[in-house]
Amino acid sequence: AQGVDSSTGDVLTVPEQKSNTLTITEAQQSSDDQDQSDQDQDQDQSDQDQDQSDQDQDQDQSDQDQDSQSESPISSECTKVERTIQKVKDLLKEARTELEEKKKQNWDVRLCEKILREAEMYADQAELYFKMGKCKEASTKAIQALMKVYEVLSCLNGL
Repeated sequence: AQGVDSSTGDVLTVPEQKSNTLTITEAQQSSDDQDQSDQDQDQDQSDQDQDQSDQDQDQDQSDQDQDSQSESPISSECTKVERTIQKVKDLLKEARTELEEKKKQNWDVRLCEKILREAEMYADQAELYFKMGKCKEASTKAIQALMKVYEVLSCLNGL
């Protein structure tokens, strides 16, 4: 599977058997928003003052919704970063195991070891940024680590 890293613009390539499933859903419009516009059109001209106060209340409510929505994407992004870091750790463990097996079989794994060390470095940086609460930077490092881990696995499979 291929994609583009939104933070760096680099092209990402992930082996199909290592890809995670992705589900994209459409944003749902609440039925209250649709009902409100229908009610406003049905009301008399005499209720215009009441409509104005309703709009003010709706505006206050939408301001509160925007505040809670601005917090939600940040925590959502941090949750995704945390899952990515965990996935990187799991794949690093798998890569280390496979590397040790290749070593026991007397394969020359020096190049793969070098790439593995780079992947570990990026993973450590991702964890550090995550602990500091810098989710965007952690995300960038986690993706770099993920790319390096796949590079290690590819290197080992090529032996």
